[in-house]
Amino acid sequence: MTFIKINERFLIGVDTYNWILKDKDRGINNQNSYFSKPEKIAREIAWRYEKDAIARGELDYKKYLNNNTLLHAQISELLEDVGWLVKEKLEKLKSDLKKVK
Repeated sequence: MTFIKINERFLIGVDTYNWILKDKDRGINNQNSYFSKPEKIAREIAWRYEKDAIARGELDYKKYLNNNTLLHAQISELLEDVGWLVKEKLEKLKSDLKKVK
């Protein structure tokens, strides 16, 4: 299976039934997560970065409460853009894999 590198932490791939997210920061036996749509991969990446930031104490929710609507719109737009980019790259990967077969 071929994966596309998103950054130093994440890789994405596709098999016959699923979109696959590989997270190098997770344990060796638990690196792969499977999704039905690329948009779900984008949400998962955002959630993992948020979770990591919270664990490090970098997020102060009180700071964001006043701008919650604006922040939600920005996050939604970002997720849409990332989902589109992921989908485009993985569709190309699928196409390339079909050519090889």
